[in-house]
Amino acid sequence: MKAELVILGGSVITMDPSLPKAQAVAVKSGRIMAVGKVNHIRNLIGSETLVLRANGKTIVPGFIDCHVHFIQTGLDLSKIDLRFCKNVNEVKKLIVEQVDKVKPGQWIMGASYQDFAFTEKRPPTRQELDQVAPKNPVWLSRLDTHSGVLNSEGLQKLQLPEDVEGLETNENGEPNGLVKGEANNYVRSSINKSLDKETRREALINASHKMLSAGVTTVHACEGGVLSSEDDAEFILNESENVPLDIRLLFQTTNINKILQAGLPRIGGDILIDGSFGSKTAALRQPYNDDTSENGILYFTQKELDDFVQEAHCKGLQVSVHAIGDAAIEQILTAYERAQAEEYRDDHRHRIEHFSLPAPSHINRSIKLGVVHSLQTSWFWSDEEVLLEKTLDTRLGCERSNLAYPLGSIWLAGGRICGSSDAPIVPADPLAGIYGTVKHFRTEERLSKMAGLSFYTTGAAYSSFEENEKGKIAPGFLADIVVLGGDFLSESTESLLSMGIEATIIRGEVKYAKNNKYYRSS
Repeated sequence: MKAELVILGGSVITMDPSLPKAQAVAVKSGRIMAVGKVNHIRNLIGSETLVLRANGKTIVPGFIDCHVHFIQTGLDLSKIDLRFCKNVNEVKKLIVEQVDKVKPGQWIMGASYQDFAFTEKRPPTRQELDQVAPKNPVWLSRLDTHSGVLNSEGLQKLQLPEDVEGLETNENGEPNGLVKGEANNYVRSSINKSLDKETRREALINASHKMLSAGVTTVHACEGGVLSSEDDAEFILNESENVPLDIRLLFQTTNINKILQAGLPRIGGDILIDGSFGSKTAALRQPYNDDTSENGILYFTQKELDDFVQEAHCKGLQVSVHAIGDAAIEQILTAYERAQAEEYRDDHRHRIEHFSLPAPSHINRSIKLGVVHSLQTSWFWSDEEVLLEKTLDTRLGCERSNLAYPLGSIWLAGGRICGSSDAPIVPADPLAGIYGTVKHFRTEERLSKMAGLSFYTTGAAYSSFEENEKGKIAPGFLADIVVLGGDFLSESTESLLSMGIEATIIRGEVKYAKNNKYYRSS
């Protein structure tokens, strides 16, 4: 029996303990047929076999990104990218450029501004946006998506309730354009509900192409909820078969019956227990360092969360929620413990997304519970664009910031970790995530490249109960394979940021190829 696809001439990192390294891979009917030395695999080449010559590159299992806002990632590709703006004037210039391209009354939207990077240390005001776009509604979203700013036209168009929490005002009691918490959720949900199917379809296609070029073969898509629209989740349900990579939907709703009717095995994703550090909405047990009047926001009471988790748990669902601050982590761990006490499940694999500021006791409790920690390792290295470390020091103070994102502590204590980007917060790029694993801003939390690789392969597959089909290059596993643009093990850690992807293969089919280095054997 001959293979349909053979990959030769590379260094294969299998993630399979029984055969950690190999030289070649053979694929048939969408699954791994054989793994081994070149001379052995050559015997499986027939006249119709597609041969990929890896030429000394590294071959790894397909990457799994376990936390992506998939529709939003595609939508943001058409928005003004504010990620690299250094001040309010640079934001205004980009808006002026867009005003010249659109009709009056048409929305102008920008994404990923970082007010910590601005010389003004604040976002633009409503009045500043009015100066450059007086006839267009403007909505700019902060990098973390948990706050944003509108101009006067935008406020008028959306008609926010005057009493909505998080609608900030100036000294005269008038909205200054800044929204966070529930007001931010209202804005994002209102805008997303207005999207038509064609816009979502285009976003889905654009996001898919971005993922494939980064070596991502499976995404866990966090859709619905207060930061987007249930229409996104419904769209994924109906359209997931029409995209070139695997989508595991994390439907962000507390409507358990809806999940059961859809036949989904999991519920949640970014069901918000709290917000973010940057927007001062992450729920803390002690006040913020730079604003002692703020402790953040808890979106559920303990009873509300307990009731939801217990029902989902007893119905056999895998639960996943967003918890960043220590108060939020305490709340969800308590809910998981109470659910287990009510009805013990040996292998629930409930998840906590972010798990950003756990107390040491939280780490021990989460591991004892069997929780999967969904961590965004791309966040763990900082430069002048990312600014995570500076944000933490400002918001939390140095003592608490030294407890944040304890990647190594969780791993070395035996915790389960899956890797993710939280795109579009940062681009979906597992190689950057592996870099963040090695270059964590706290040296004591740093791990090896191989640990980082496991987060996006075996650990990620485990997080969705797919460890017997994905995450390894081993006979019988799905042929989800990535060819990297360099030597993963021997090249420097810094090379991960420029290594790139040569080819992305899903179920034996080449879905992305950088240089078309494929040959049919004669």
